[in-house]
Amino acid sequence: MHKEDTMKGRTLTVIAPALLFLSACSTTPVASDRLQVEVVAGSGRAAAMDEWEEVVVSPLFSKLPQEDQVSALRFAASAADERGEHAEAHAYRVMLTDYPSAVPMDVLLRAEGAMRVEDWNDAAAALTALARRWPGEVSLEPRPAFIAHVAFRVGRDKELRPAYLSLVEALFEADFKMVYDTPPDGLWEDLVLDALQRRDLPRALDVAGRIQSVGTLLRMKVDRRFDAVVGANPDQFDLAGAARRASADGQRVMANHPRELYAFVQHAYALFDEGRHQEVLAQCDAILAKIERAPDHAPPYDDLDRSLNWVYNHKAAALRALGRWHEALAVMEQARRLDEQRGPNVSQTLNLAVHYNDAGQPARALDVLQGFECSDAVSPYGCMQLHAARHRAYREMGRQADAAAAFDYLRSHRDEAEGLWAGAVLDVGDMDAAAALLIEQLQDPLERGAALARVQDYRPLPMTPSMRASHERWQQLLARPDVAAAIDAVGRRSEQPIYRTAD
Repeated sequence: MHKEDTMKGRTLTVIAPALLFLSACSTTPVASDRLQVEVVAGSGRAAAMDEWEEVVVSPLFSKLPQEDQVSALRFAASAADERGEHAEAHAYRVMLTDYPSAVPMDVLLRAEGAMRVEDWNDAAAALTALARRWPGEVSLEPRPAFIAHVAFRVGRDKELRPAYLSLVEALFEADFKMVYDTPPDGLWEDLVLDALQRRDLPRALDVAGRIQSVGTLLRMKVDRRFDAVVGANPDQFDLAGAARRASADGQRVMANHPRELYAFVQHAYALFDEGRHQEVLAQCDAILAKIERAPDHAPPYDDLDRSLNWVYNHKAAALRALGRWHEALAVMEQARRLDEQRGPNVSQTLNLAVHYNDAGQPARALDVLQGFECSDAVSPYGCMQLHAARHRAYREMGRQADAAAAFDYLRSHRDEAEGLWAGAVLDVGDMDAAAALLIEQLQDPLERGAALARVQDYRPLPMTPSMRASHERWQQLLARPDVAAAIDAVGRRSEQPIYRTAD
């Protein structure tokens, strides 16, 4: 009536299916201690796990005590996942989270399962329930990154807008924070817009008061939809002041987390906004020297596998901003040979290819990307970066057939990265198509903020001849009367007191 074994020194307590049936059918209650058994690891455990599903689908399931139903559903879901039947596992977890005794992890696993089967509406619903029922759980690491990923994906789908806004509203009420207590400003931006569209200015101002990041404040400042909020608190939307505040906040975070390189990685973005490139370079050199001096058994930071590649990336970005192109390329060559989160380095490989194109070395860009293809390790955006880099290199080398194939990929996947698609259209010199595309983005409520941010004039940085040629084509596009009118209809374009340093 039970299965018993060890699990590498640990044991897993579950309720044996046969005894569940005995308990459910017997007129004499079975003592609870008779239902506690040990389950084996390996094939024995797998067989026992499969039996749980027989319990769940049995007509007798509803006769079990609720706590036993919950246990059965948990194990049935795990068994289905182990067999790769993720839709079935998700269905069990949807049932499970309806029980009052469900716990936060049940809801998170439901959301994760919904994402796996691409049921984004249910992923949002699960996380909304989590935020409302257990508000203190949503900001516990490492949950914020997962929650933000789901919210971002749901928010891009116009059909799921109600589910997205319900999720963001629940997160706001739960005082959701990202790492280092950073507010998820992009989410709050959408909540402000929703309040304005409902003509609820007090609510819009309340939500906007939590927004801090320079990028979000910029998008709001140049977008006419937010004029009532910007006009009510102009000091908050002083971008130079916001950049200074962000730098000061980043310095405090670094002081409070001295063994986390990620704190510096985030702080450097604020320094870039202020144009403090020499300072970023000096800090990168100091960090790398500190790591070099430390013995292998006692590294000075706890997250080298997560963040060291971005220190090199920031060093190269600072060098480019100082016009030191060859040094920057050498640093990026070092960076791409480092692991990224204990796996292949996708980010720096793609960035290096872009920088070789900028440097007028398309053959080297293609060499870097040799054998690099889209896979599970590469995000959809990363695949767009890959094909954009190849498209540009192929064009420069006169490989028209290869360039056309890359261009076709960018066209068919444009929803993954509208900015990269727009850049490719502009690169081929089709000004009419580029203008139509930019106007389309400006008129799309979901794309407007990013489009308006792209058309601003930022503090100047050094450019290679290839970068300058691209910049001149961009300026020609923005000077077209139809484009200028489209910008003015929904926002404004002006000189901004910050820098935009490319990664």
